[in-house]
Amino acid sequence: MGGRPIAQIVIRDHGPGVPEDSIDDLFAPFLRIVDHGATGSDGAGLGLAITKRTFEVHGGSAHAVNAATGGLLVTLEVPAAGGMSVQAPDAA
Repeated sequence: MGGRPIAQIVIRDHGPGVPEDSIDDLFAPFLRIVDHGATGSDGAGLGLAITKRTFEVHGGSAHAVNAATGGLLVTLEVPAAGGMSVQAPDAA
């Protein structure tokens, strides 16, 4: 982000992750990845698409990767206002 300070939010779950061939499509509108063990998977597939677009409109980004030990890591970044830095407690 051009050397500007950024605010970064990292969200991690401890589920099965996402099939590697679906990671690139994860933020596509109306996409719902069928998980062999998922419960409560009601939804239209818009949440991550809206999230990514919102961060992009504000000069940021959204990315997802499977965590090495299982689960999914979603990283959201946006330029920080006034170089403000806030560290959330580590939520293991």
